[in-house]
Amino acid sequence: MSSDKRSLVLHYDEENDQIVFFSVPASEALALRKDSSSEIPLCEFRAVSPDEAERRVGEGVFHMFDSFAERKTGIRDYAGNFEHTRGQVLH
Repeated sequence: MSSDKRSLVLHYDEENDQIVFFSVPASEALALRKDSSSEIPLCEFRAVSPDEAERRVGEGVFHMFDSFAERKTGIRDYAGNFEHTRGQVLH
């Protein structure tokens, strides 16, 4: 395996109803990151249990897939859950 730095890409393939994982050279990913990215410091995940950290990452990934997809994943209503949670935090 090459020692060149690589970045992981997750792609929701709506037509084939699958999630695709692949890597690209980090330099190529950085160009994409400049246009649209979400950043969460790792310290926020280290501050919770490993199970909770993994749950938050997974929920975030599915929420982003559903936010940008024409065909939702059907796992759960991530947008509705987000609005509900946001409403609880703001009140």
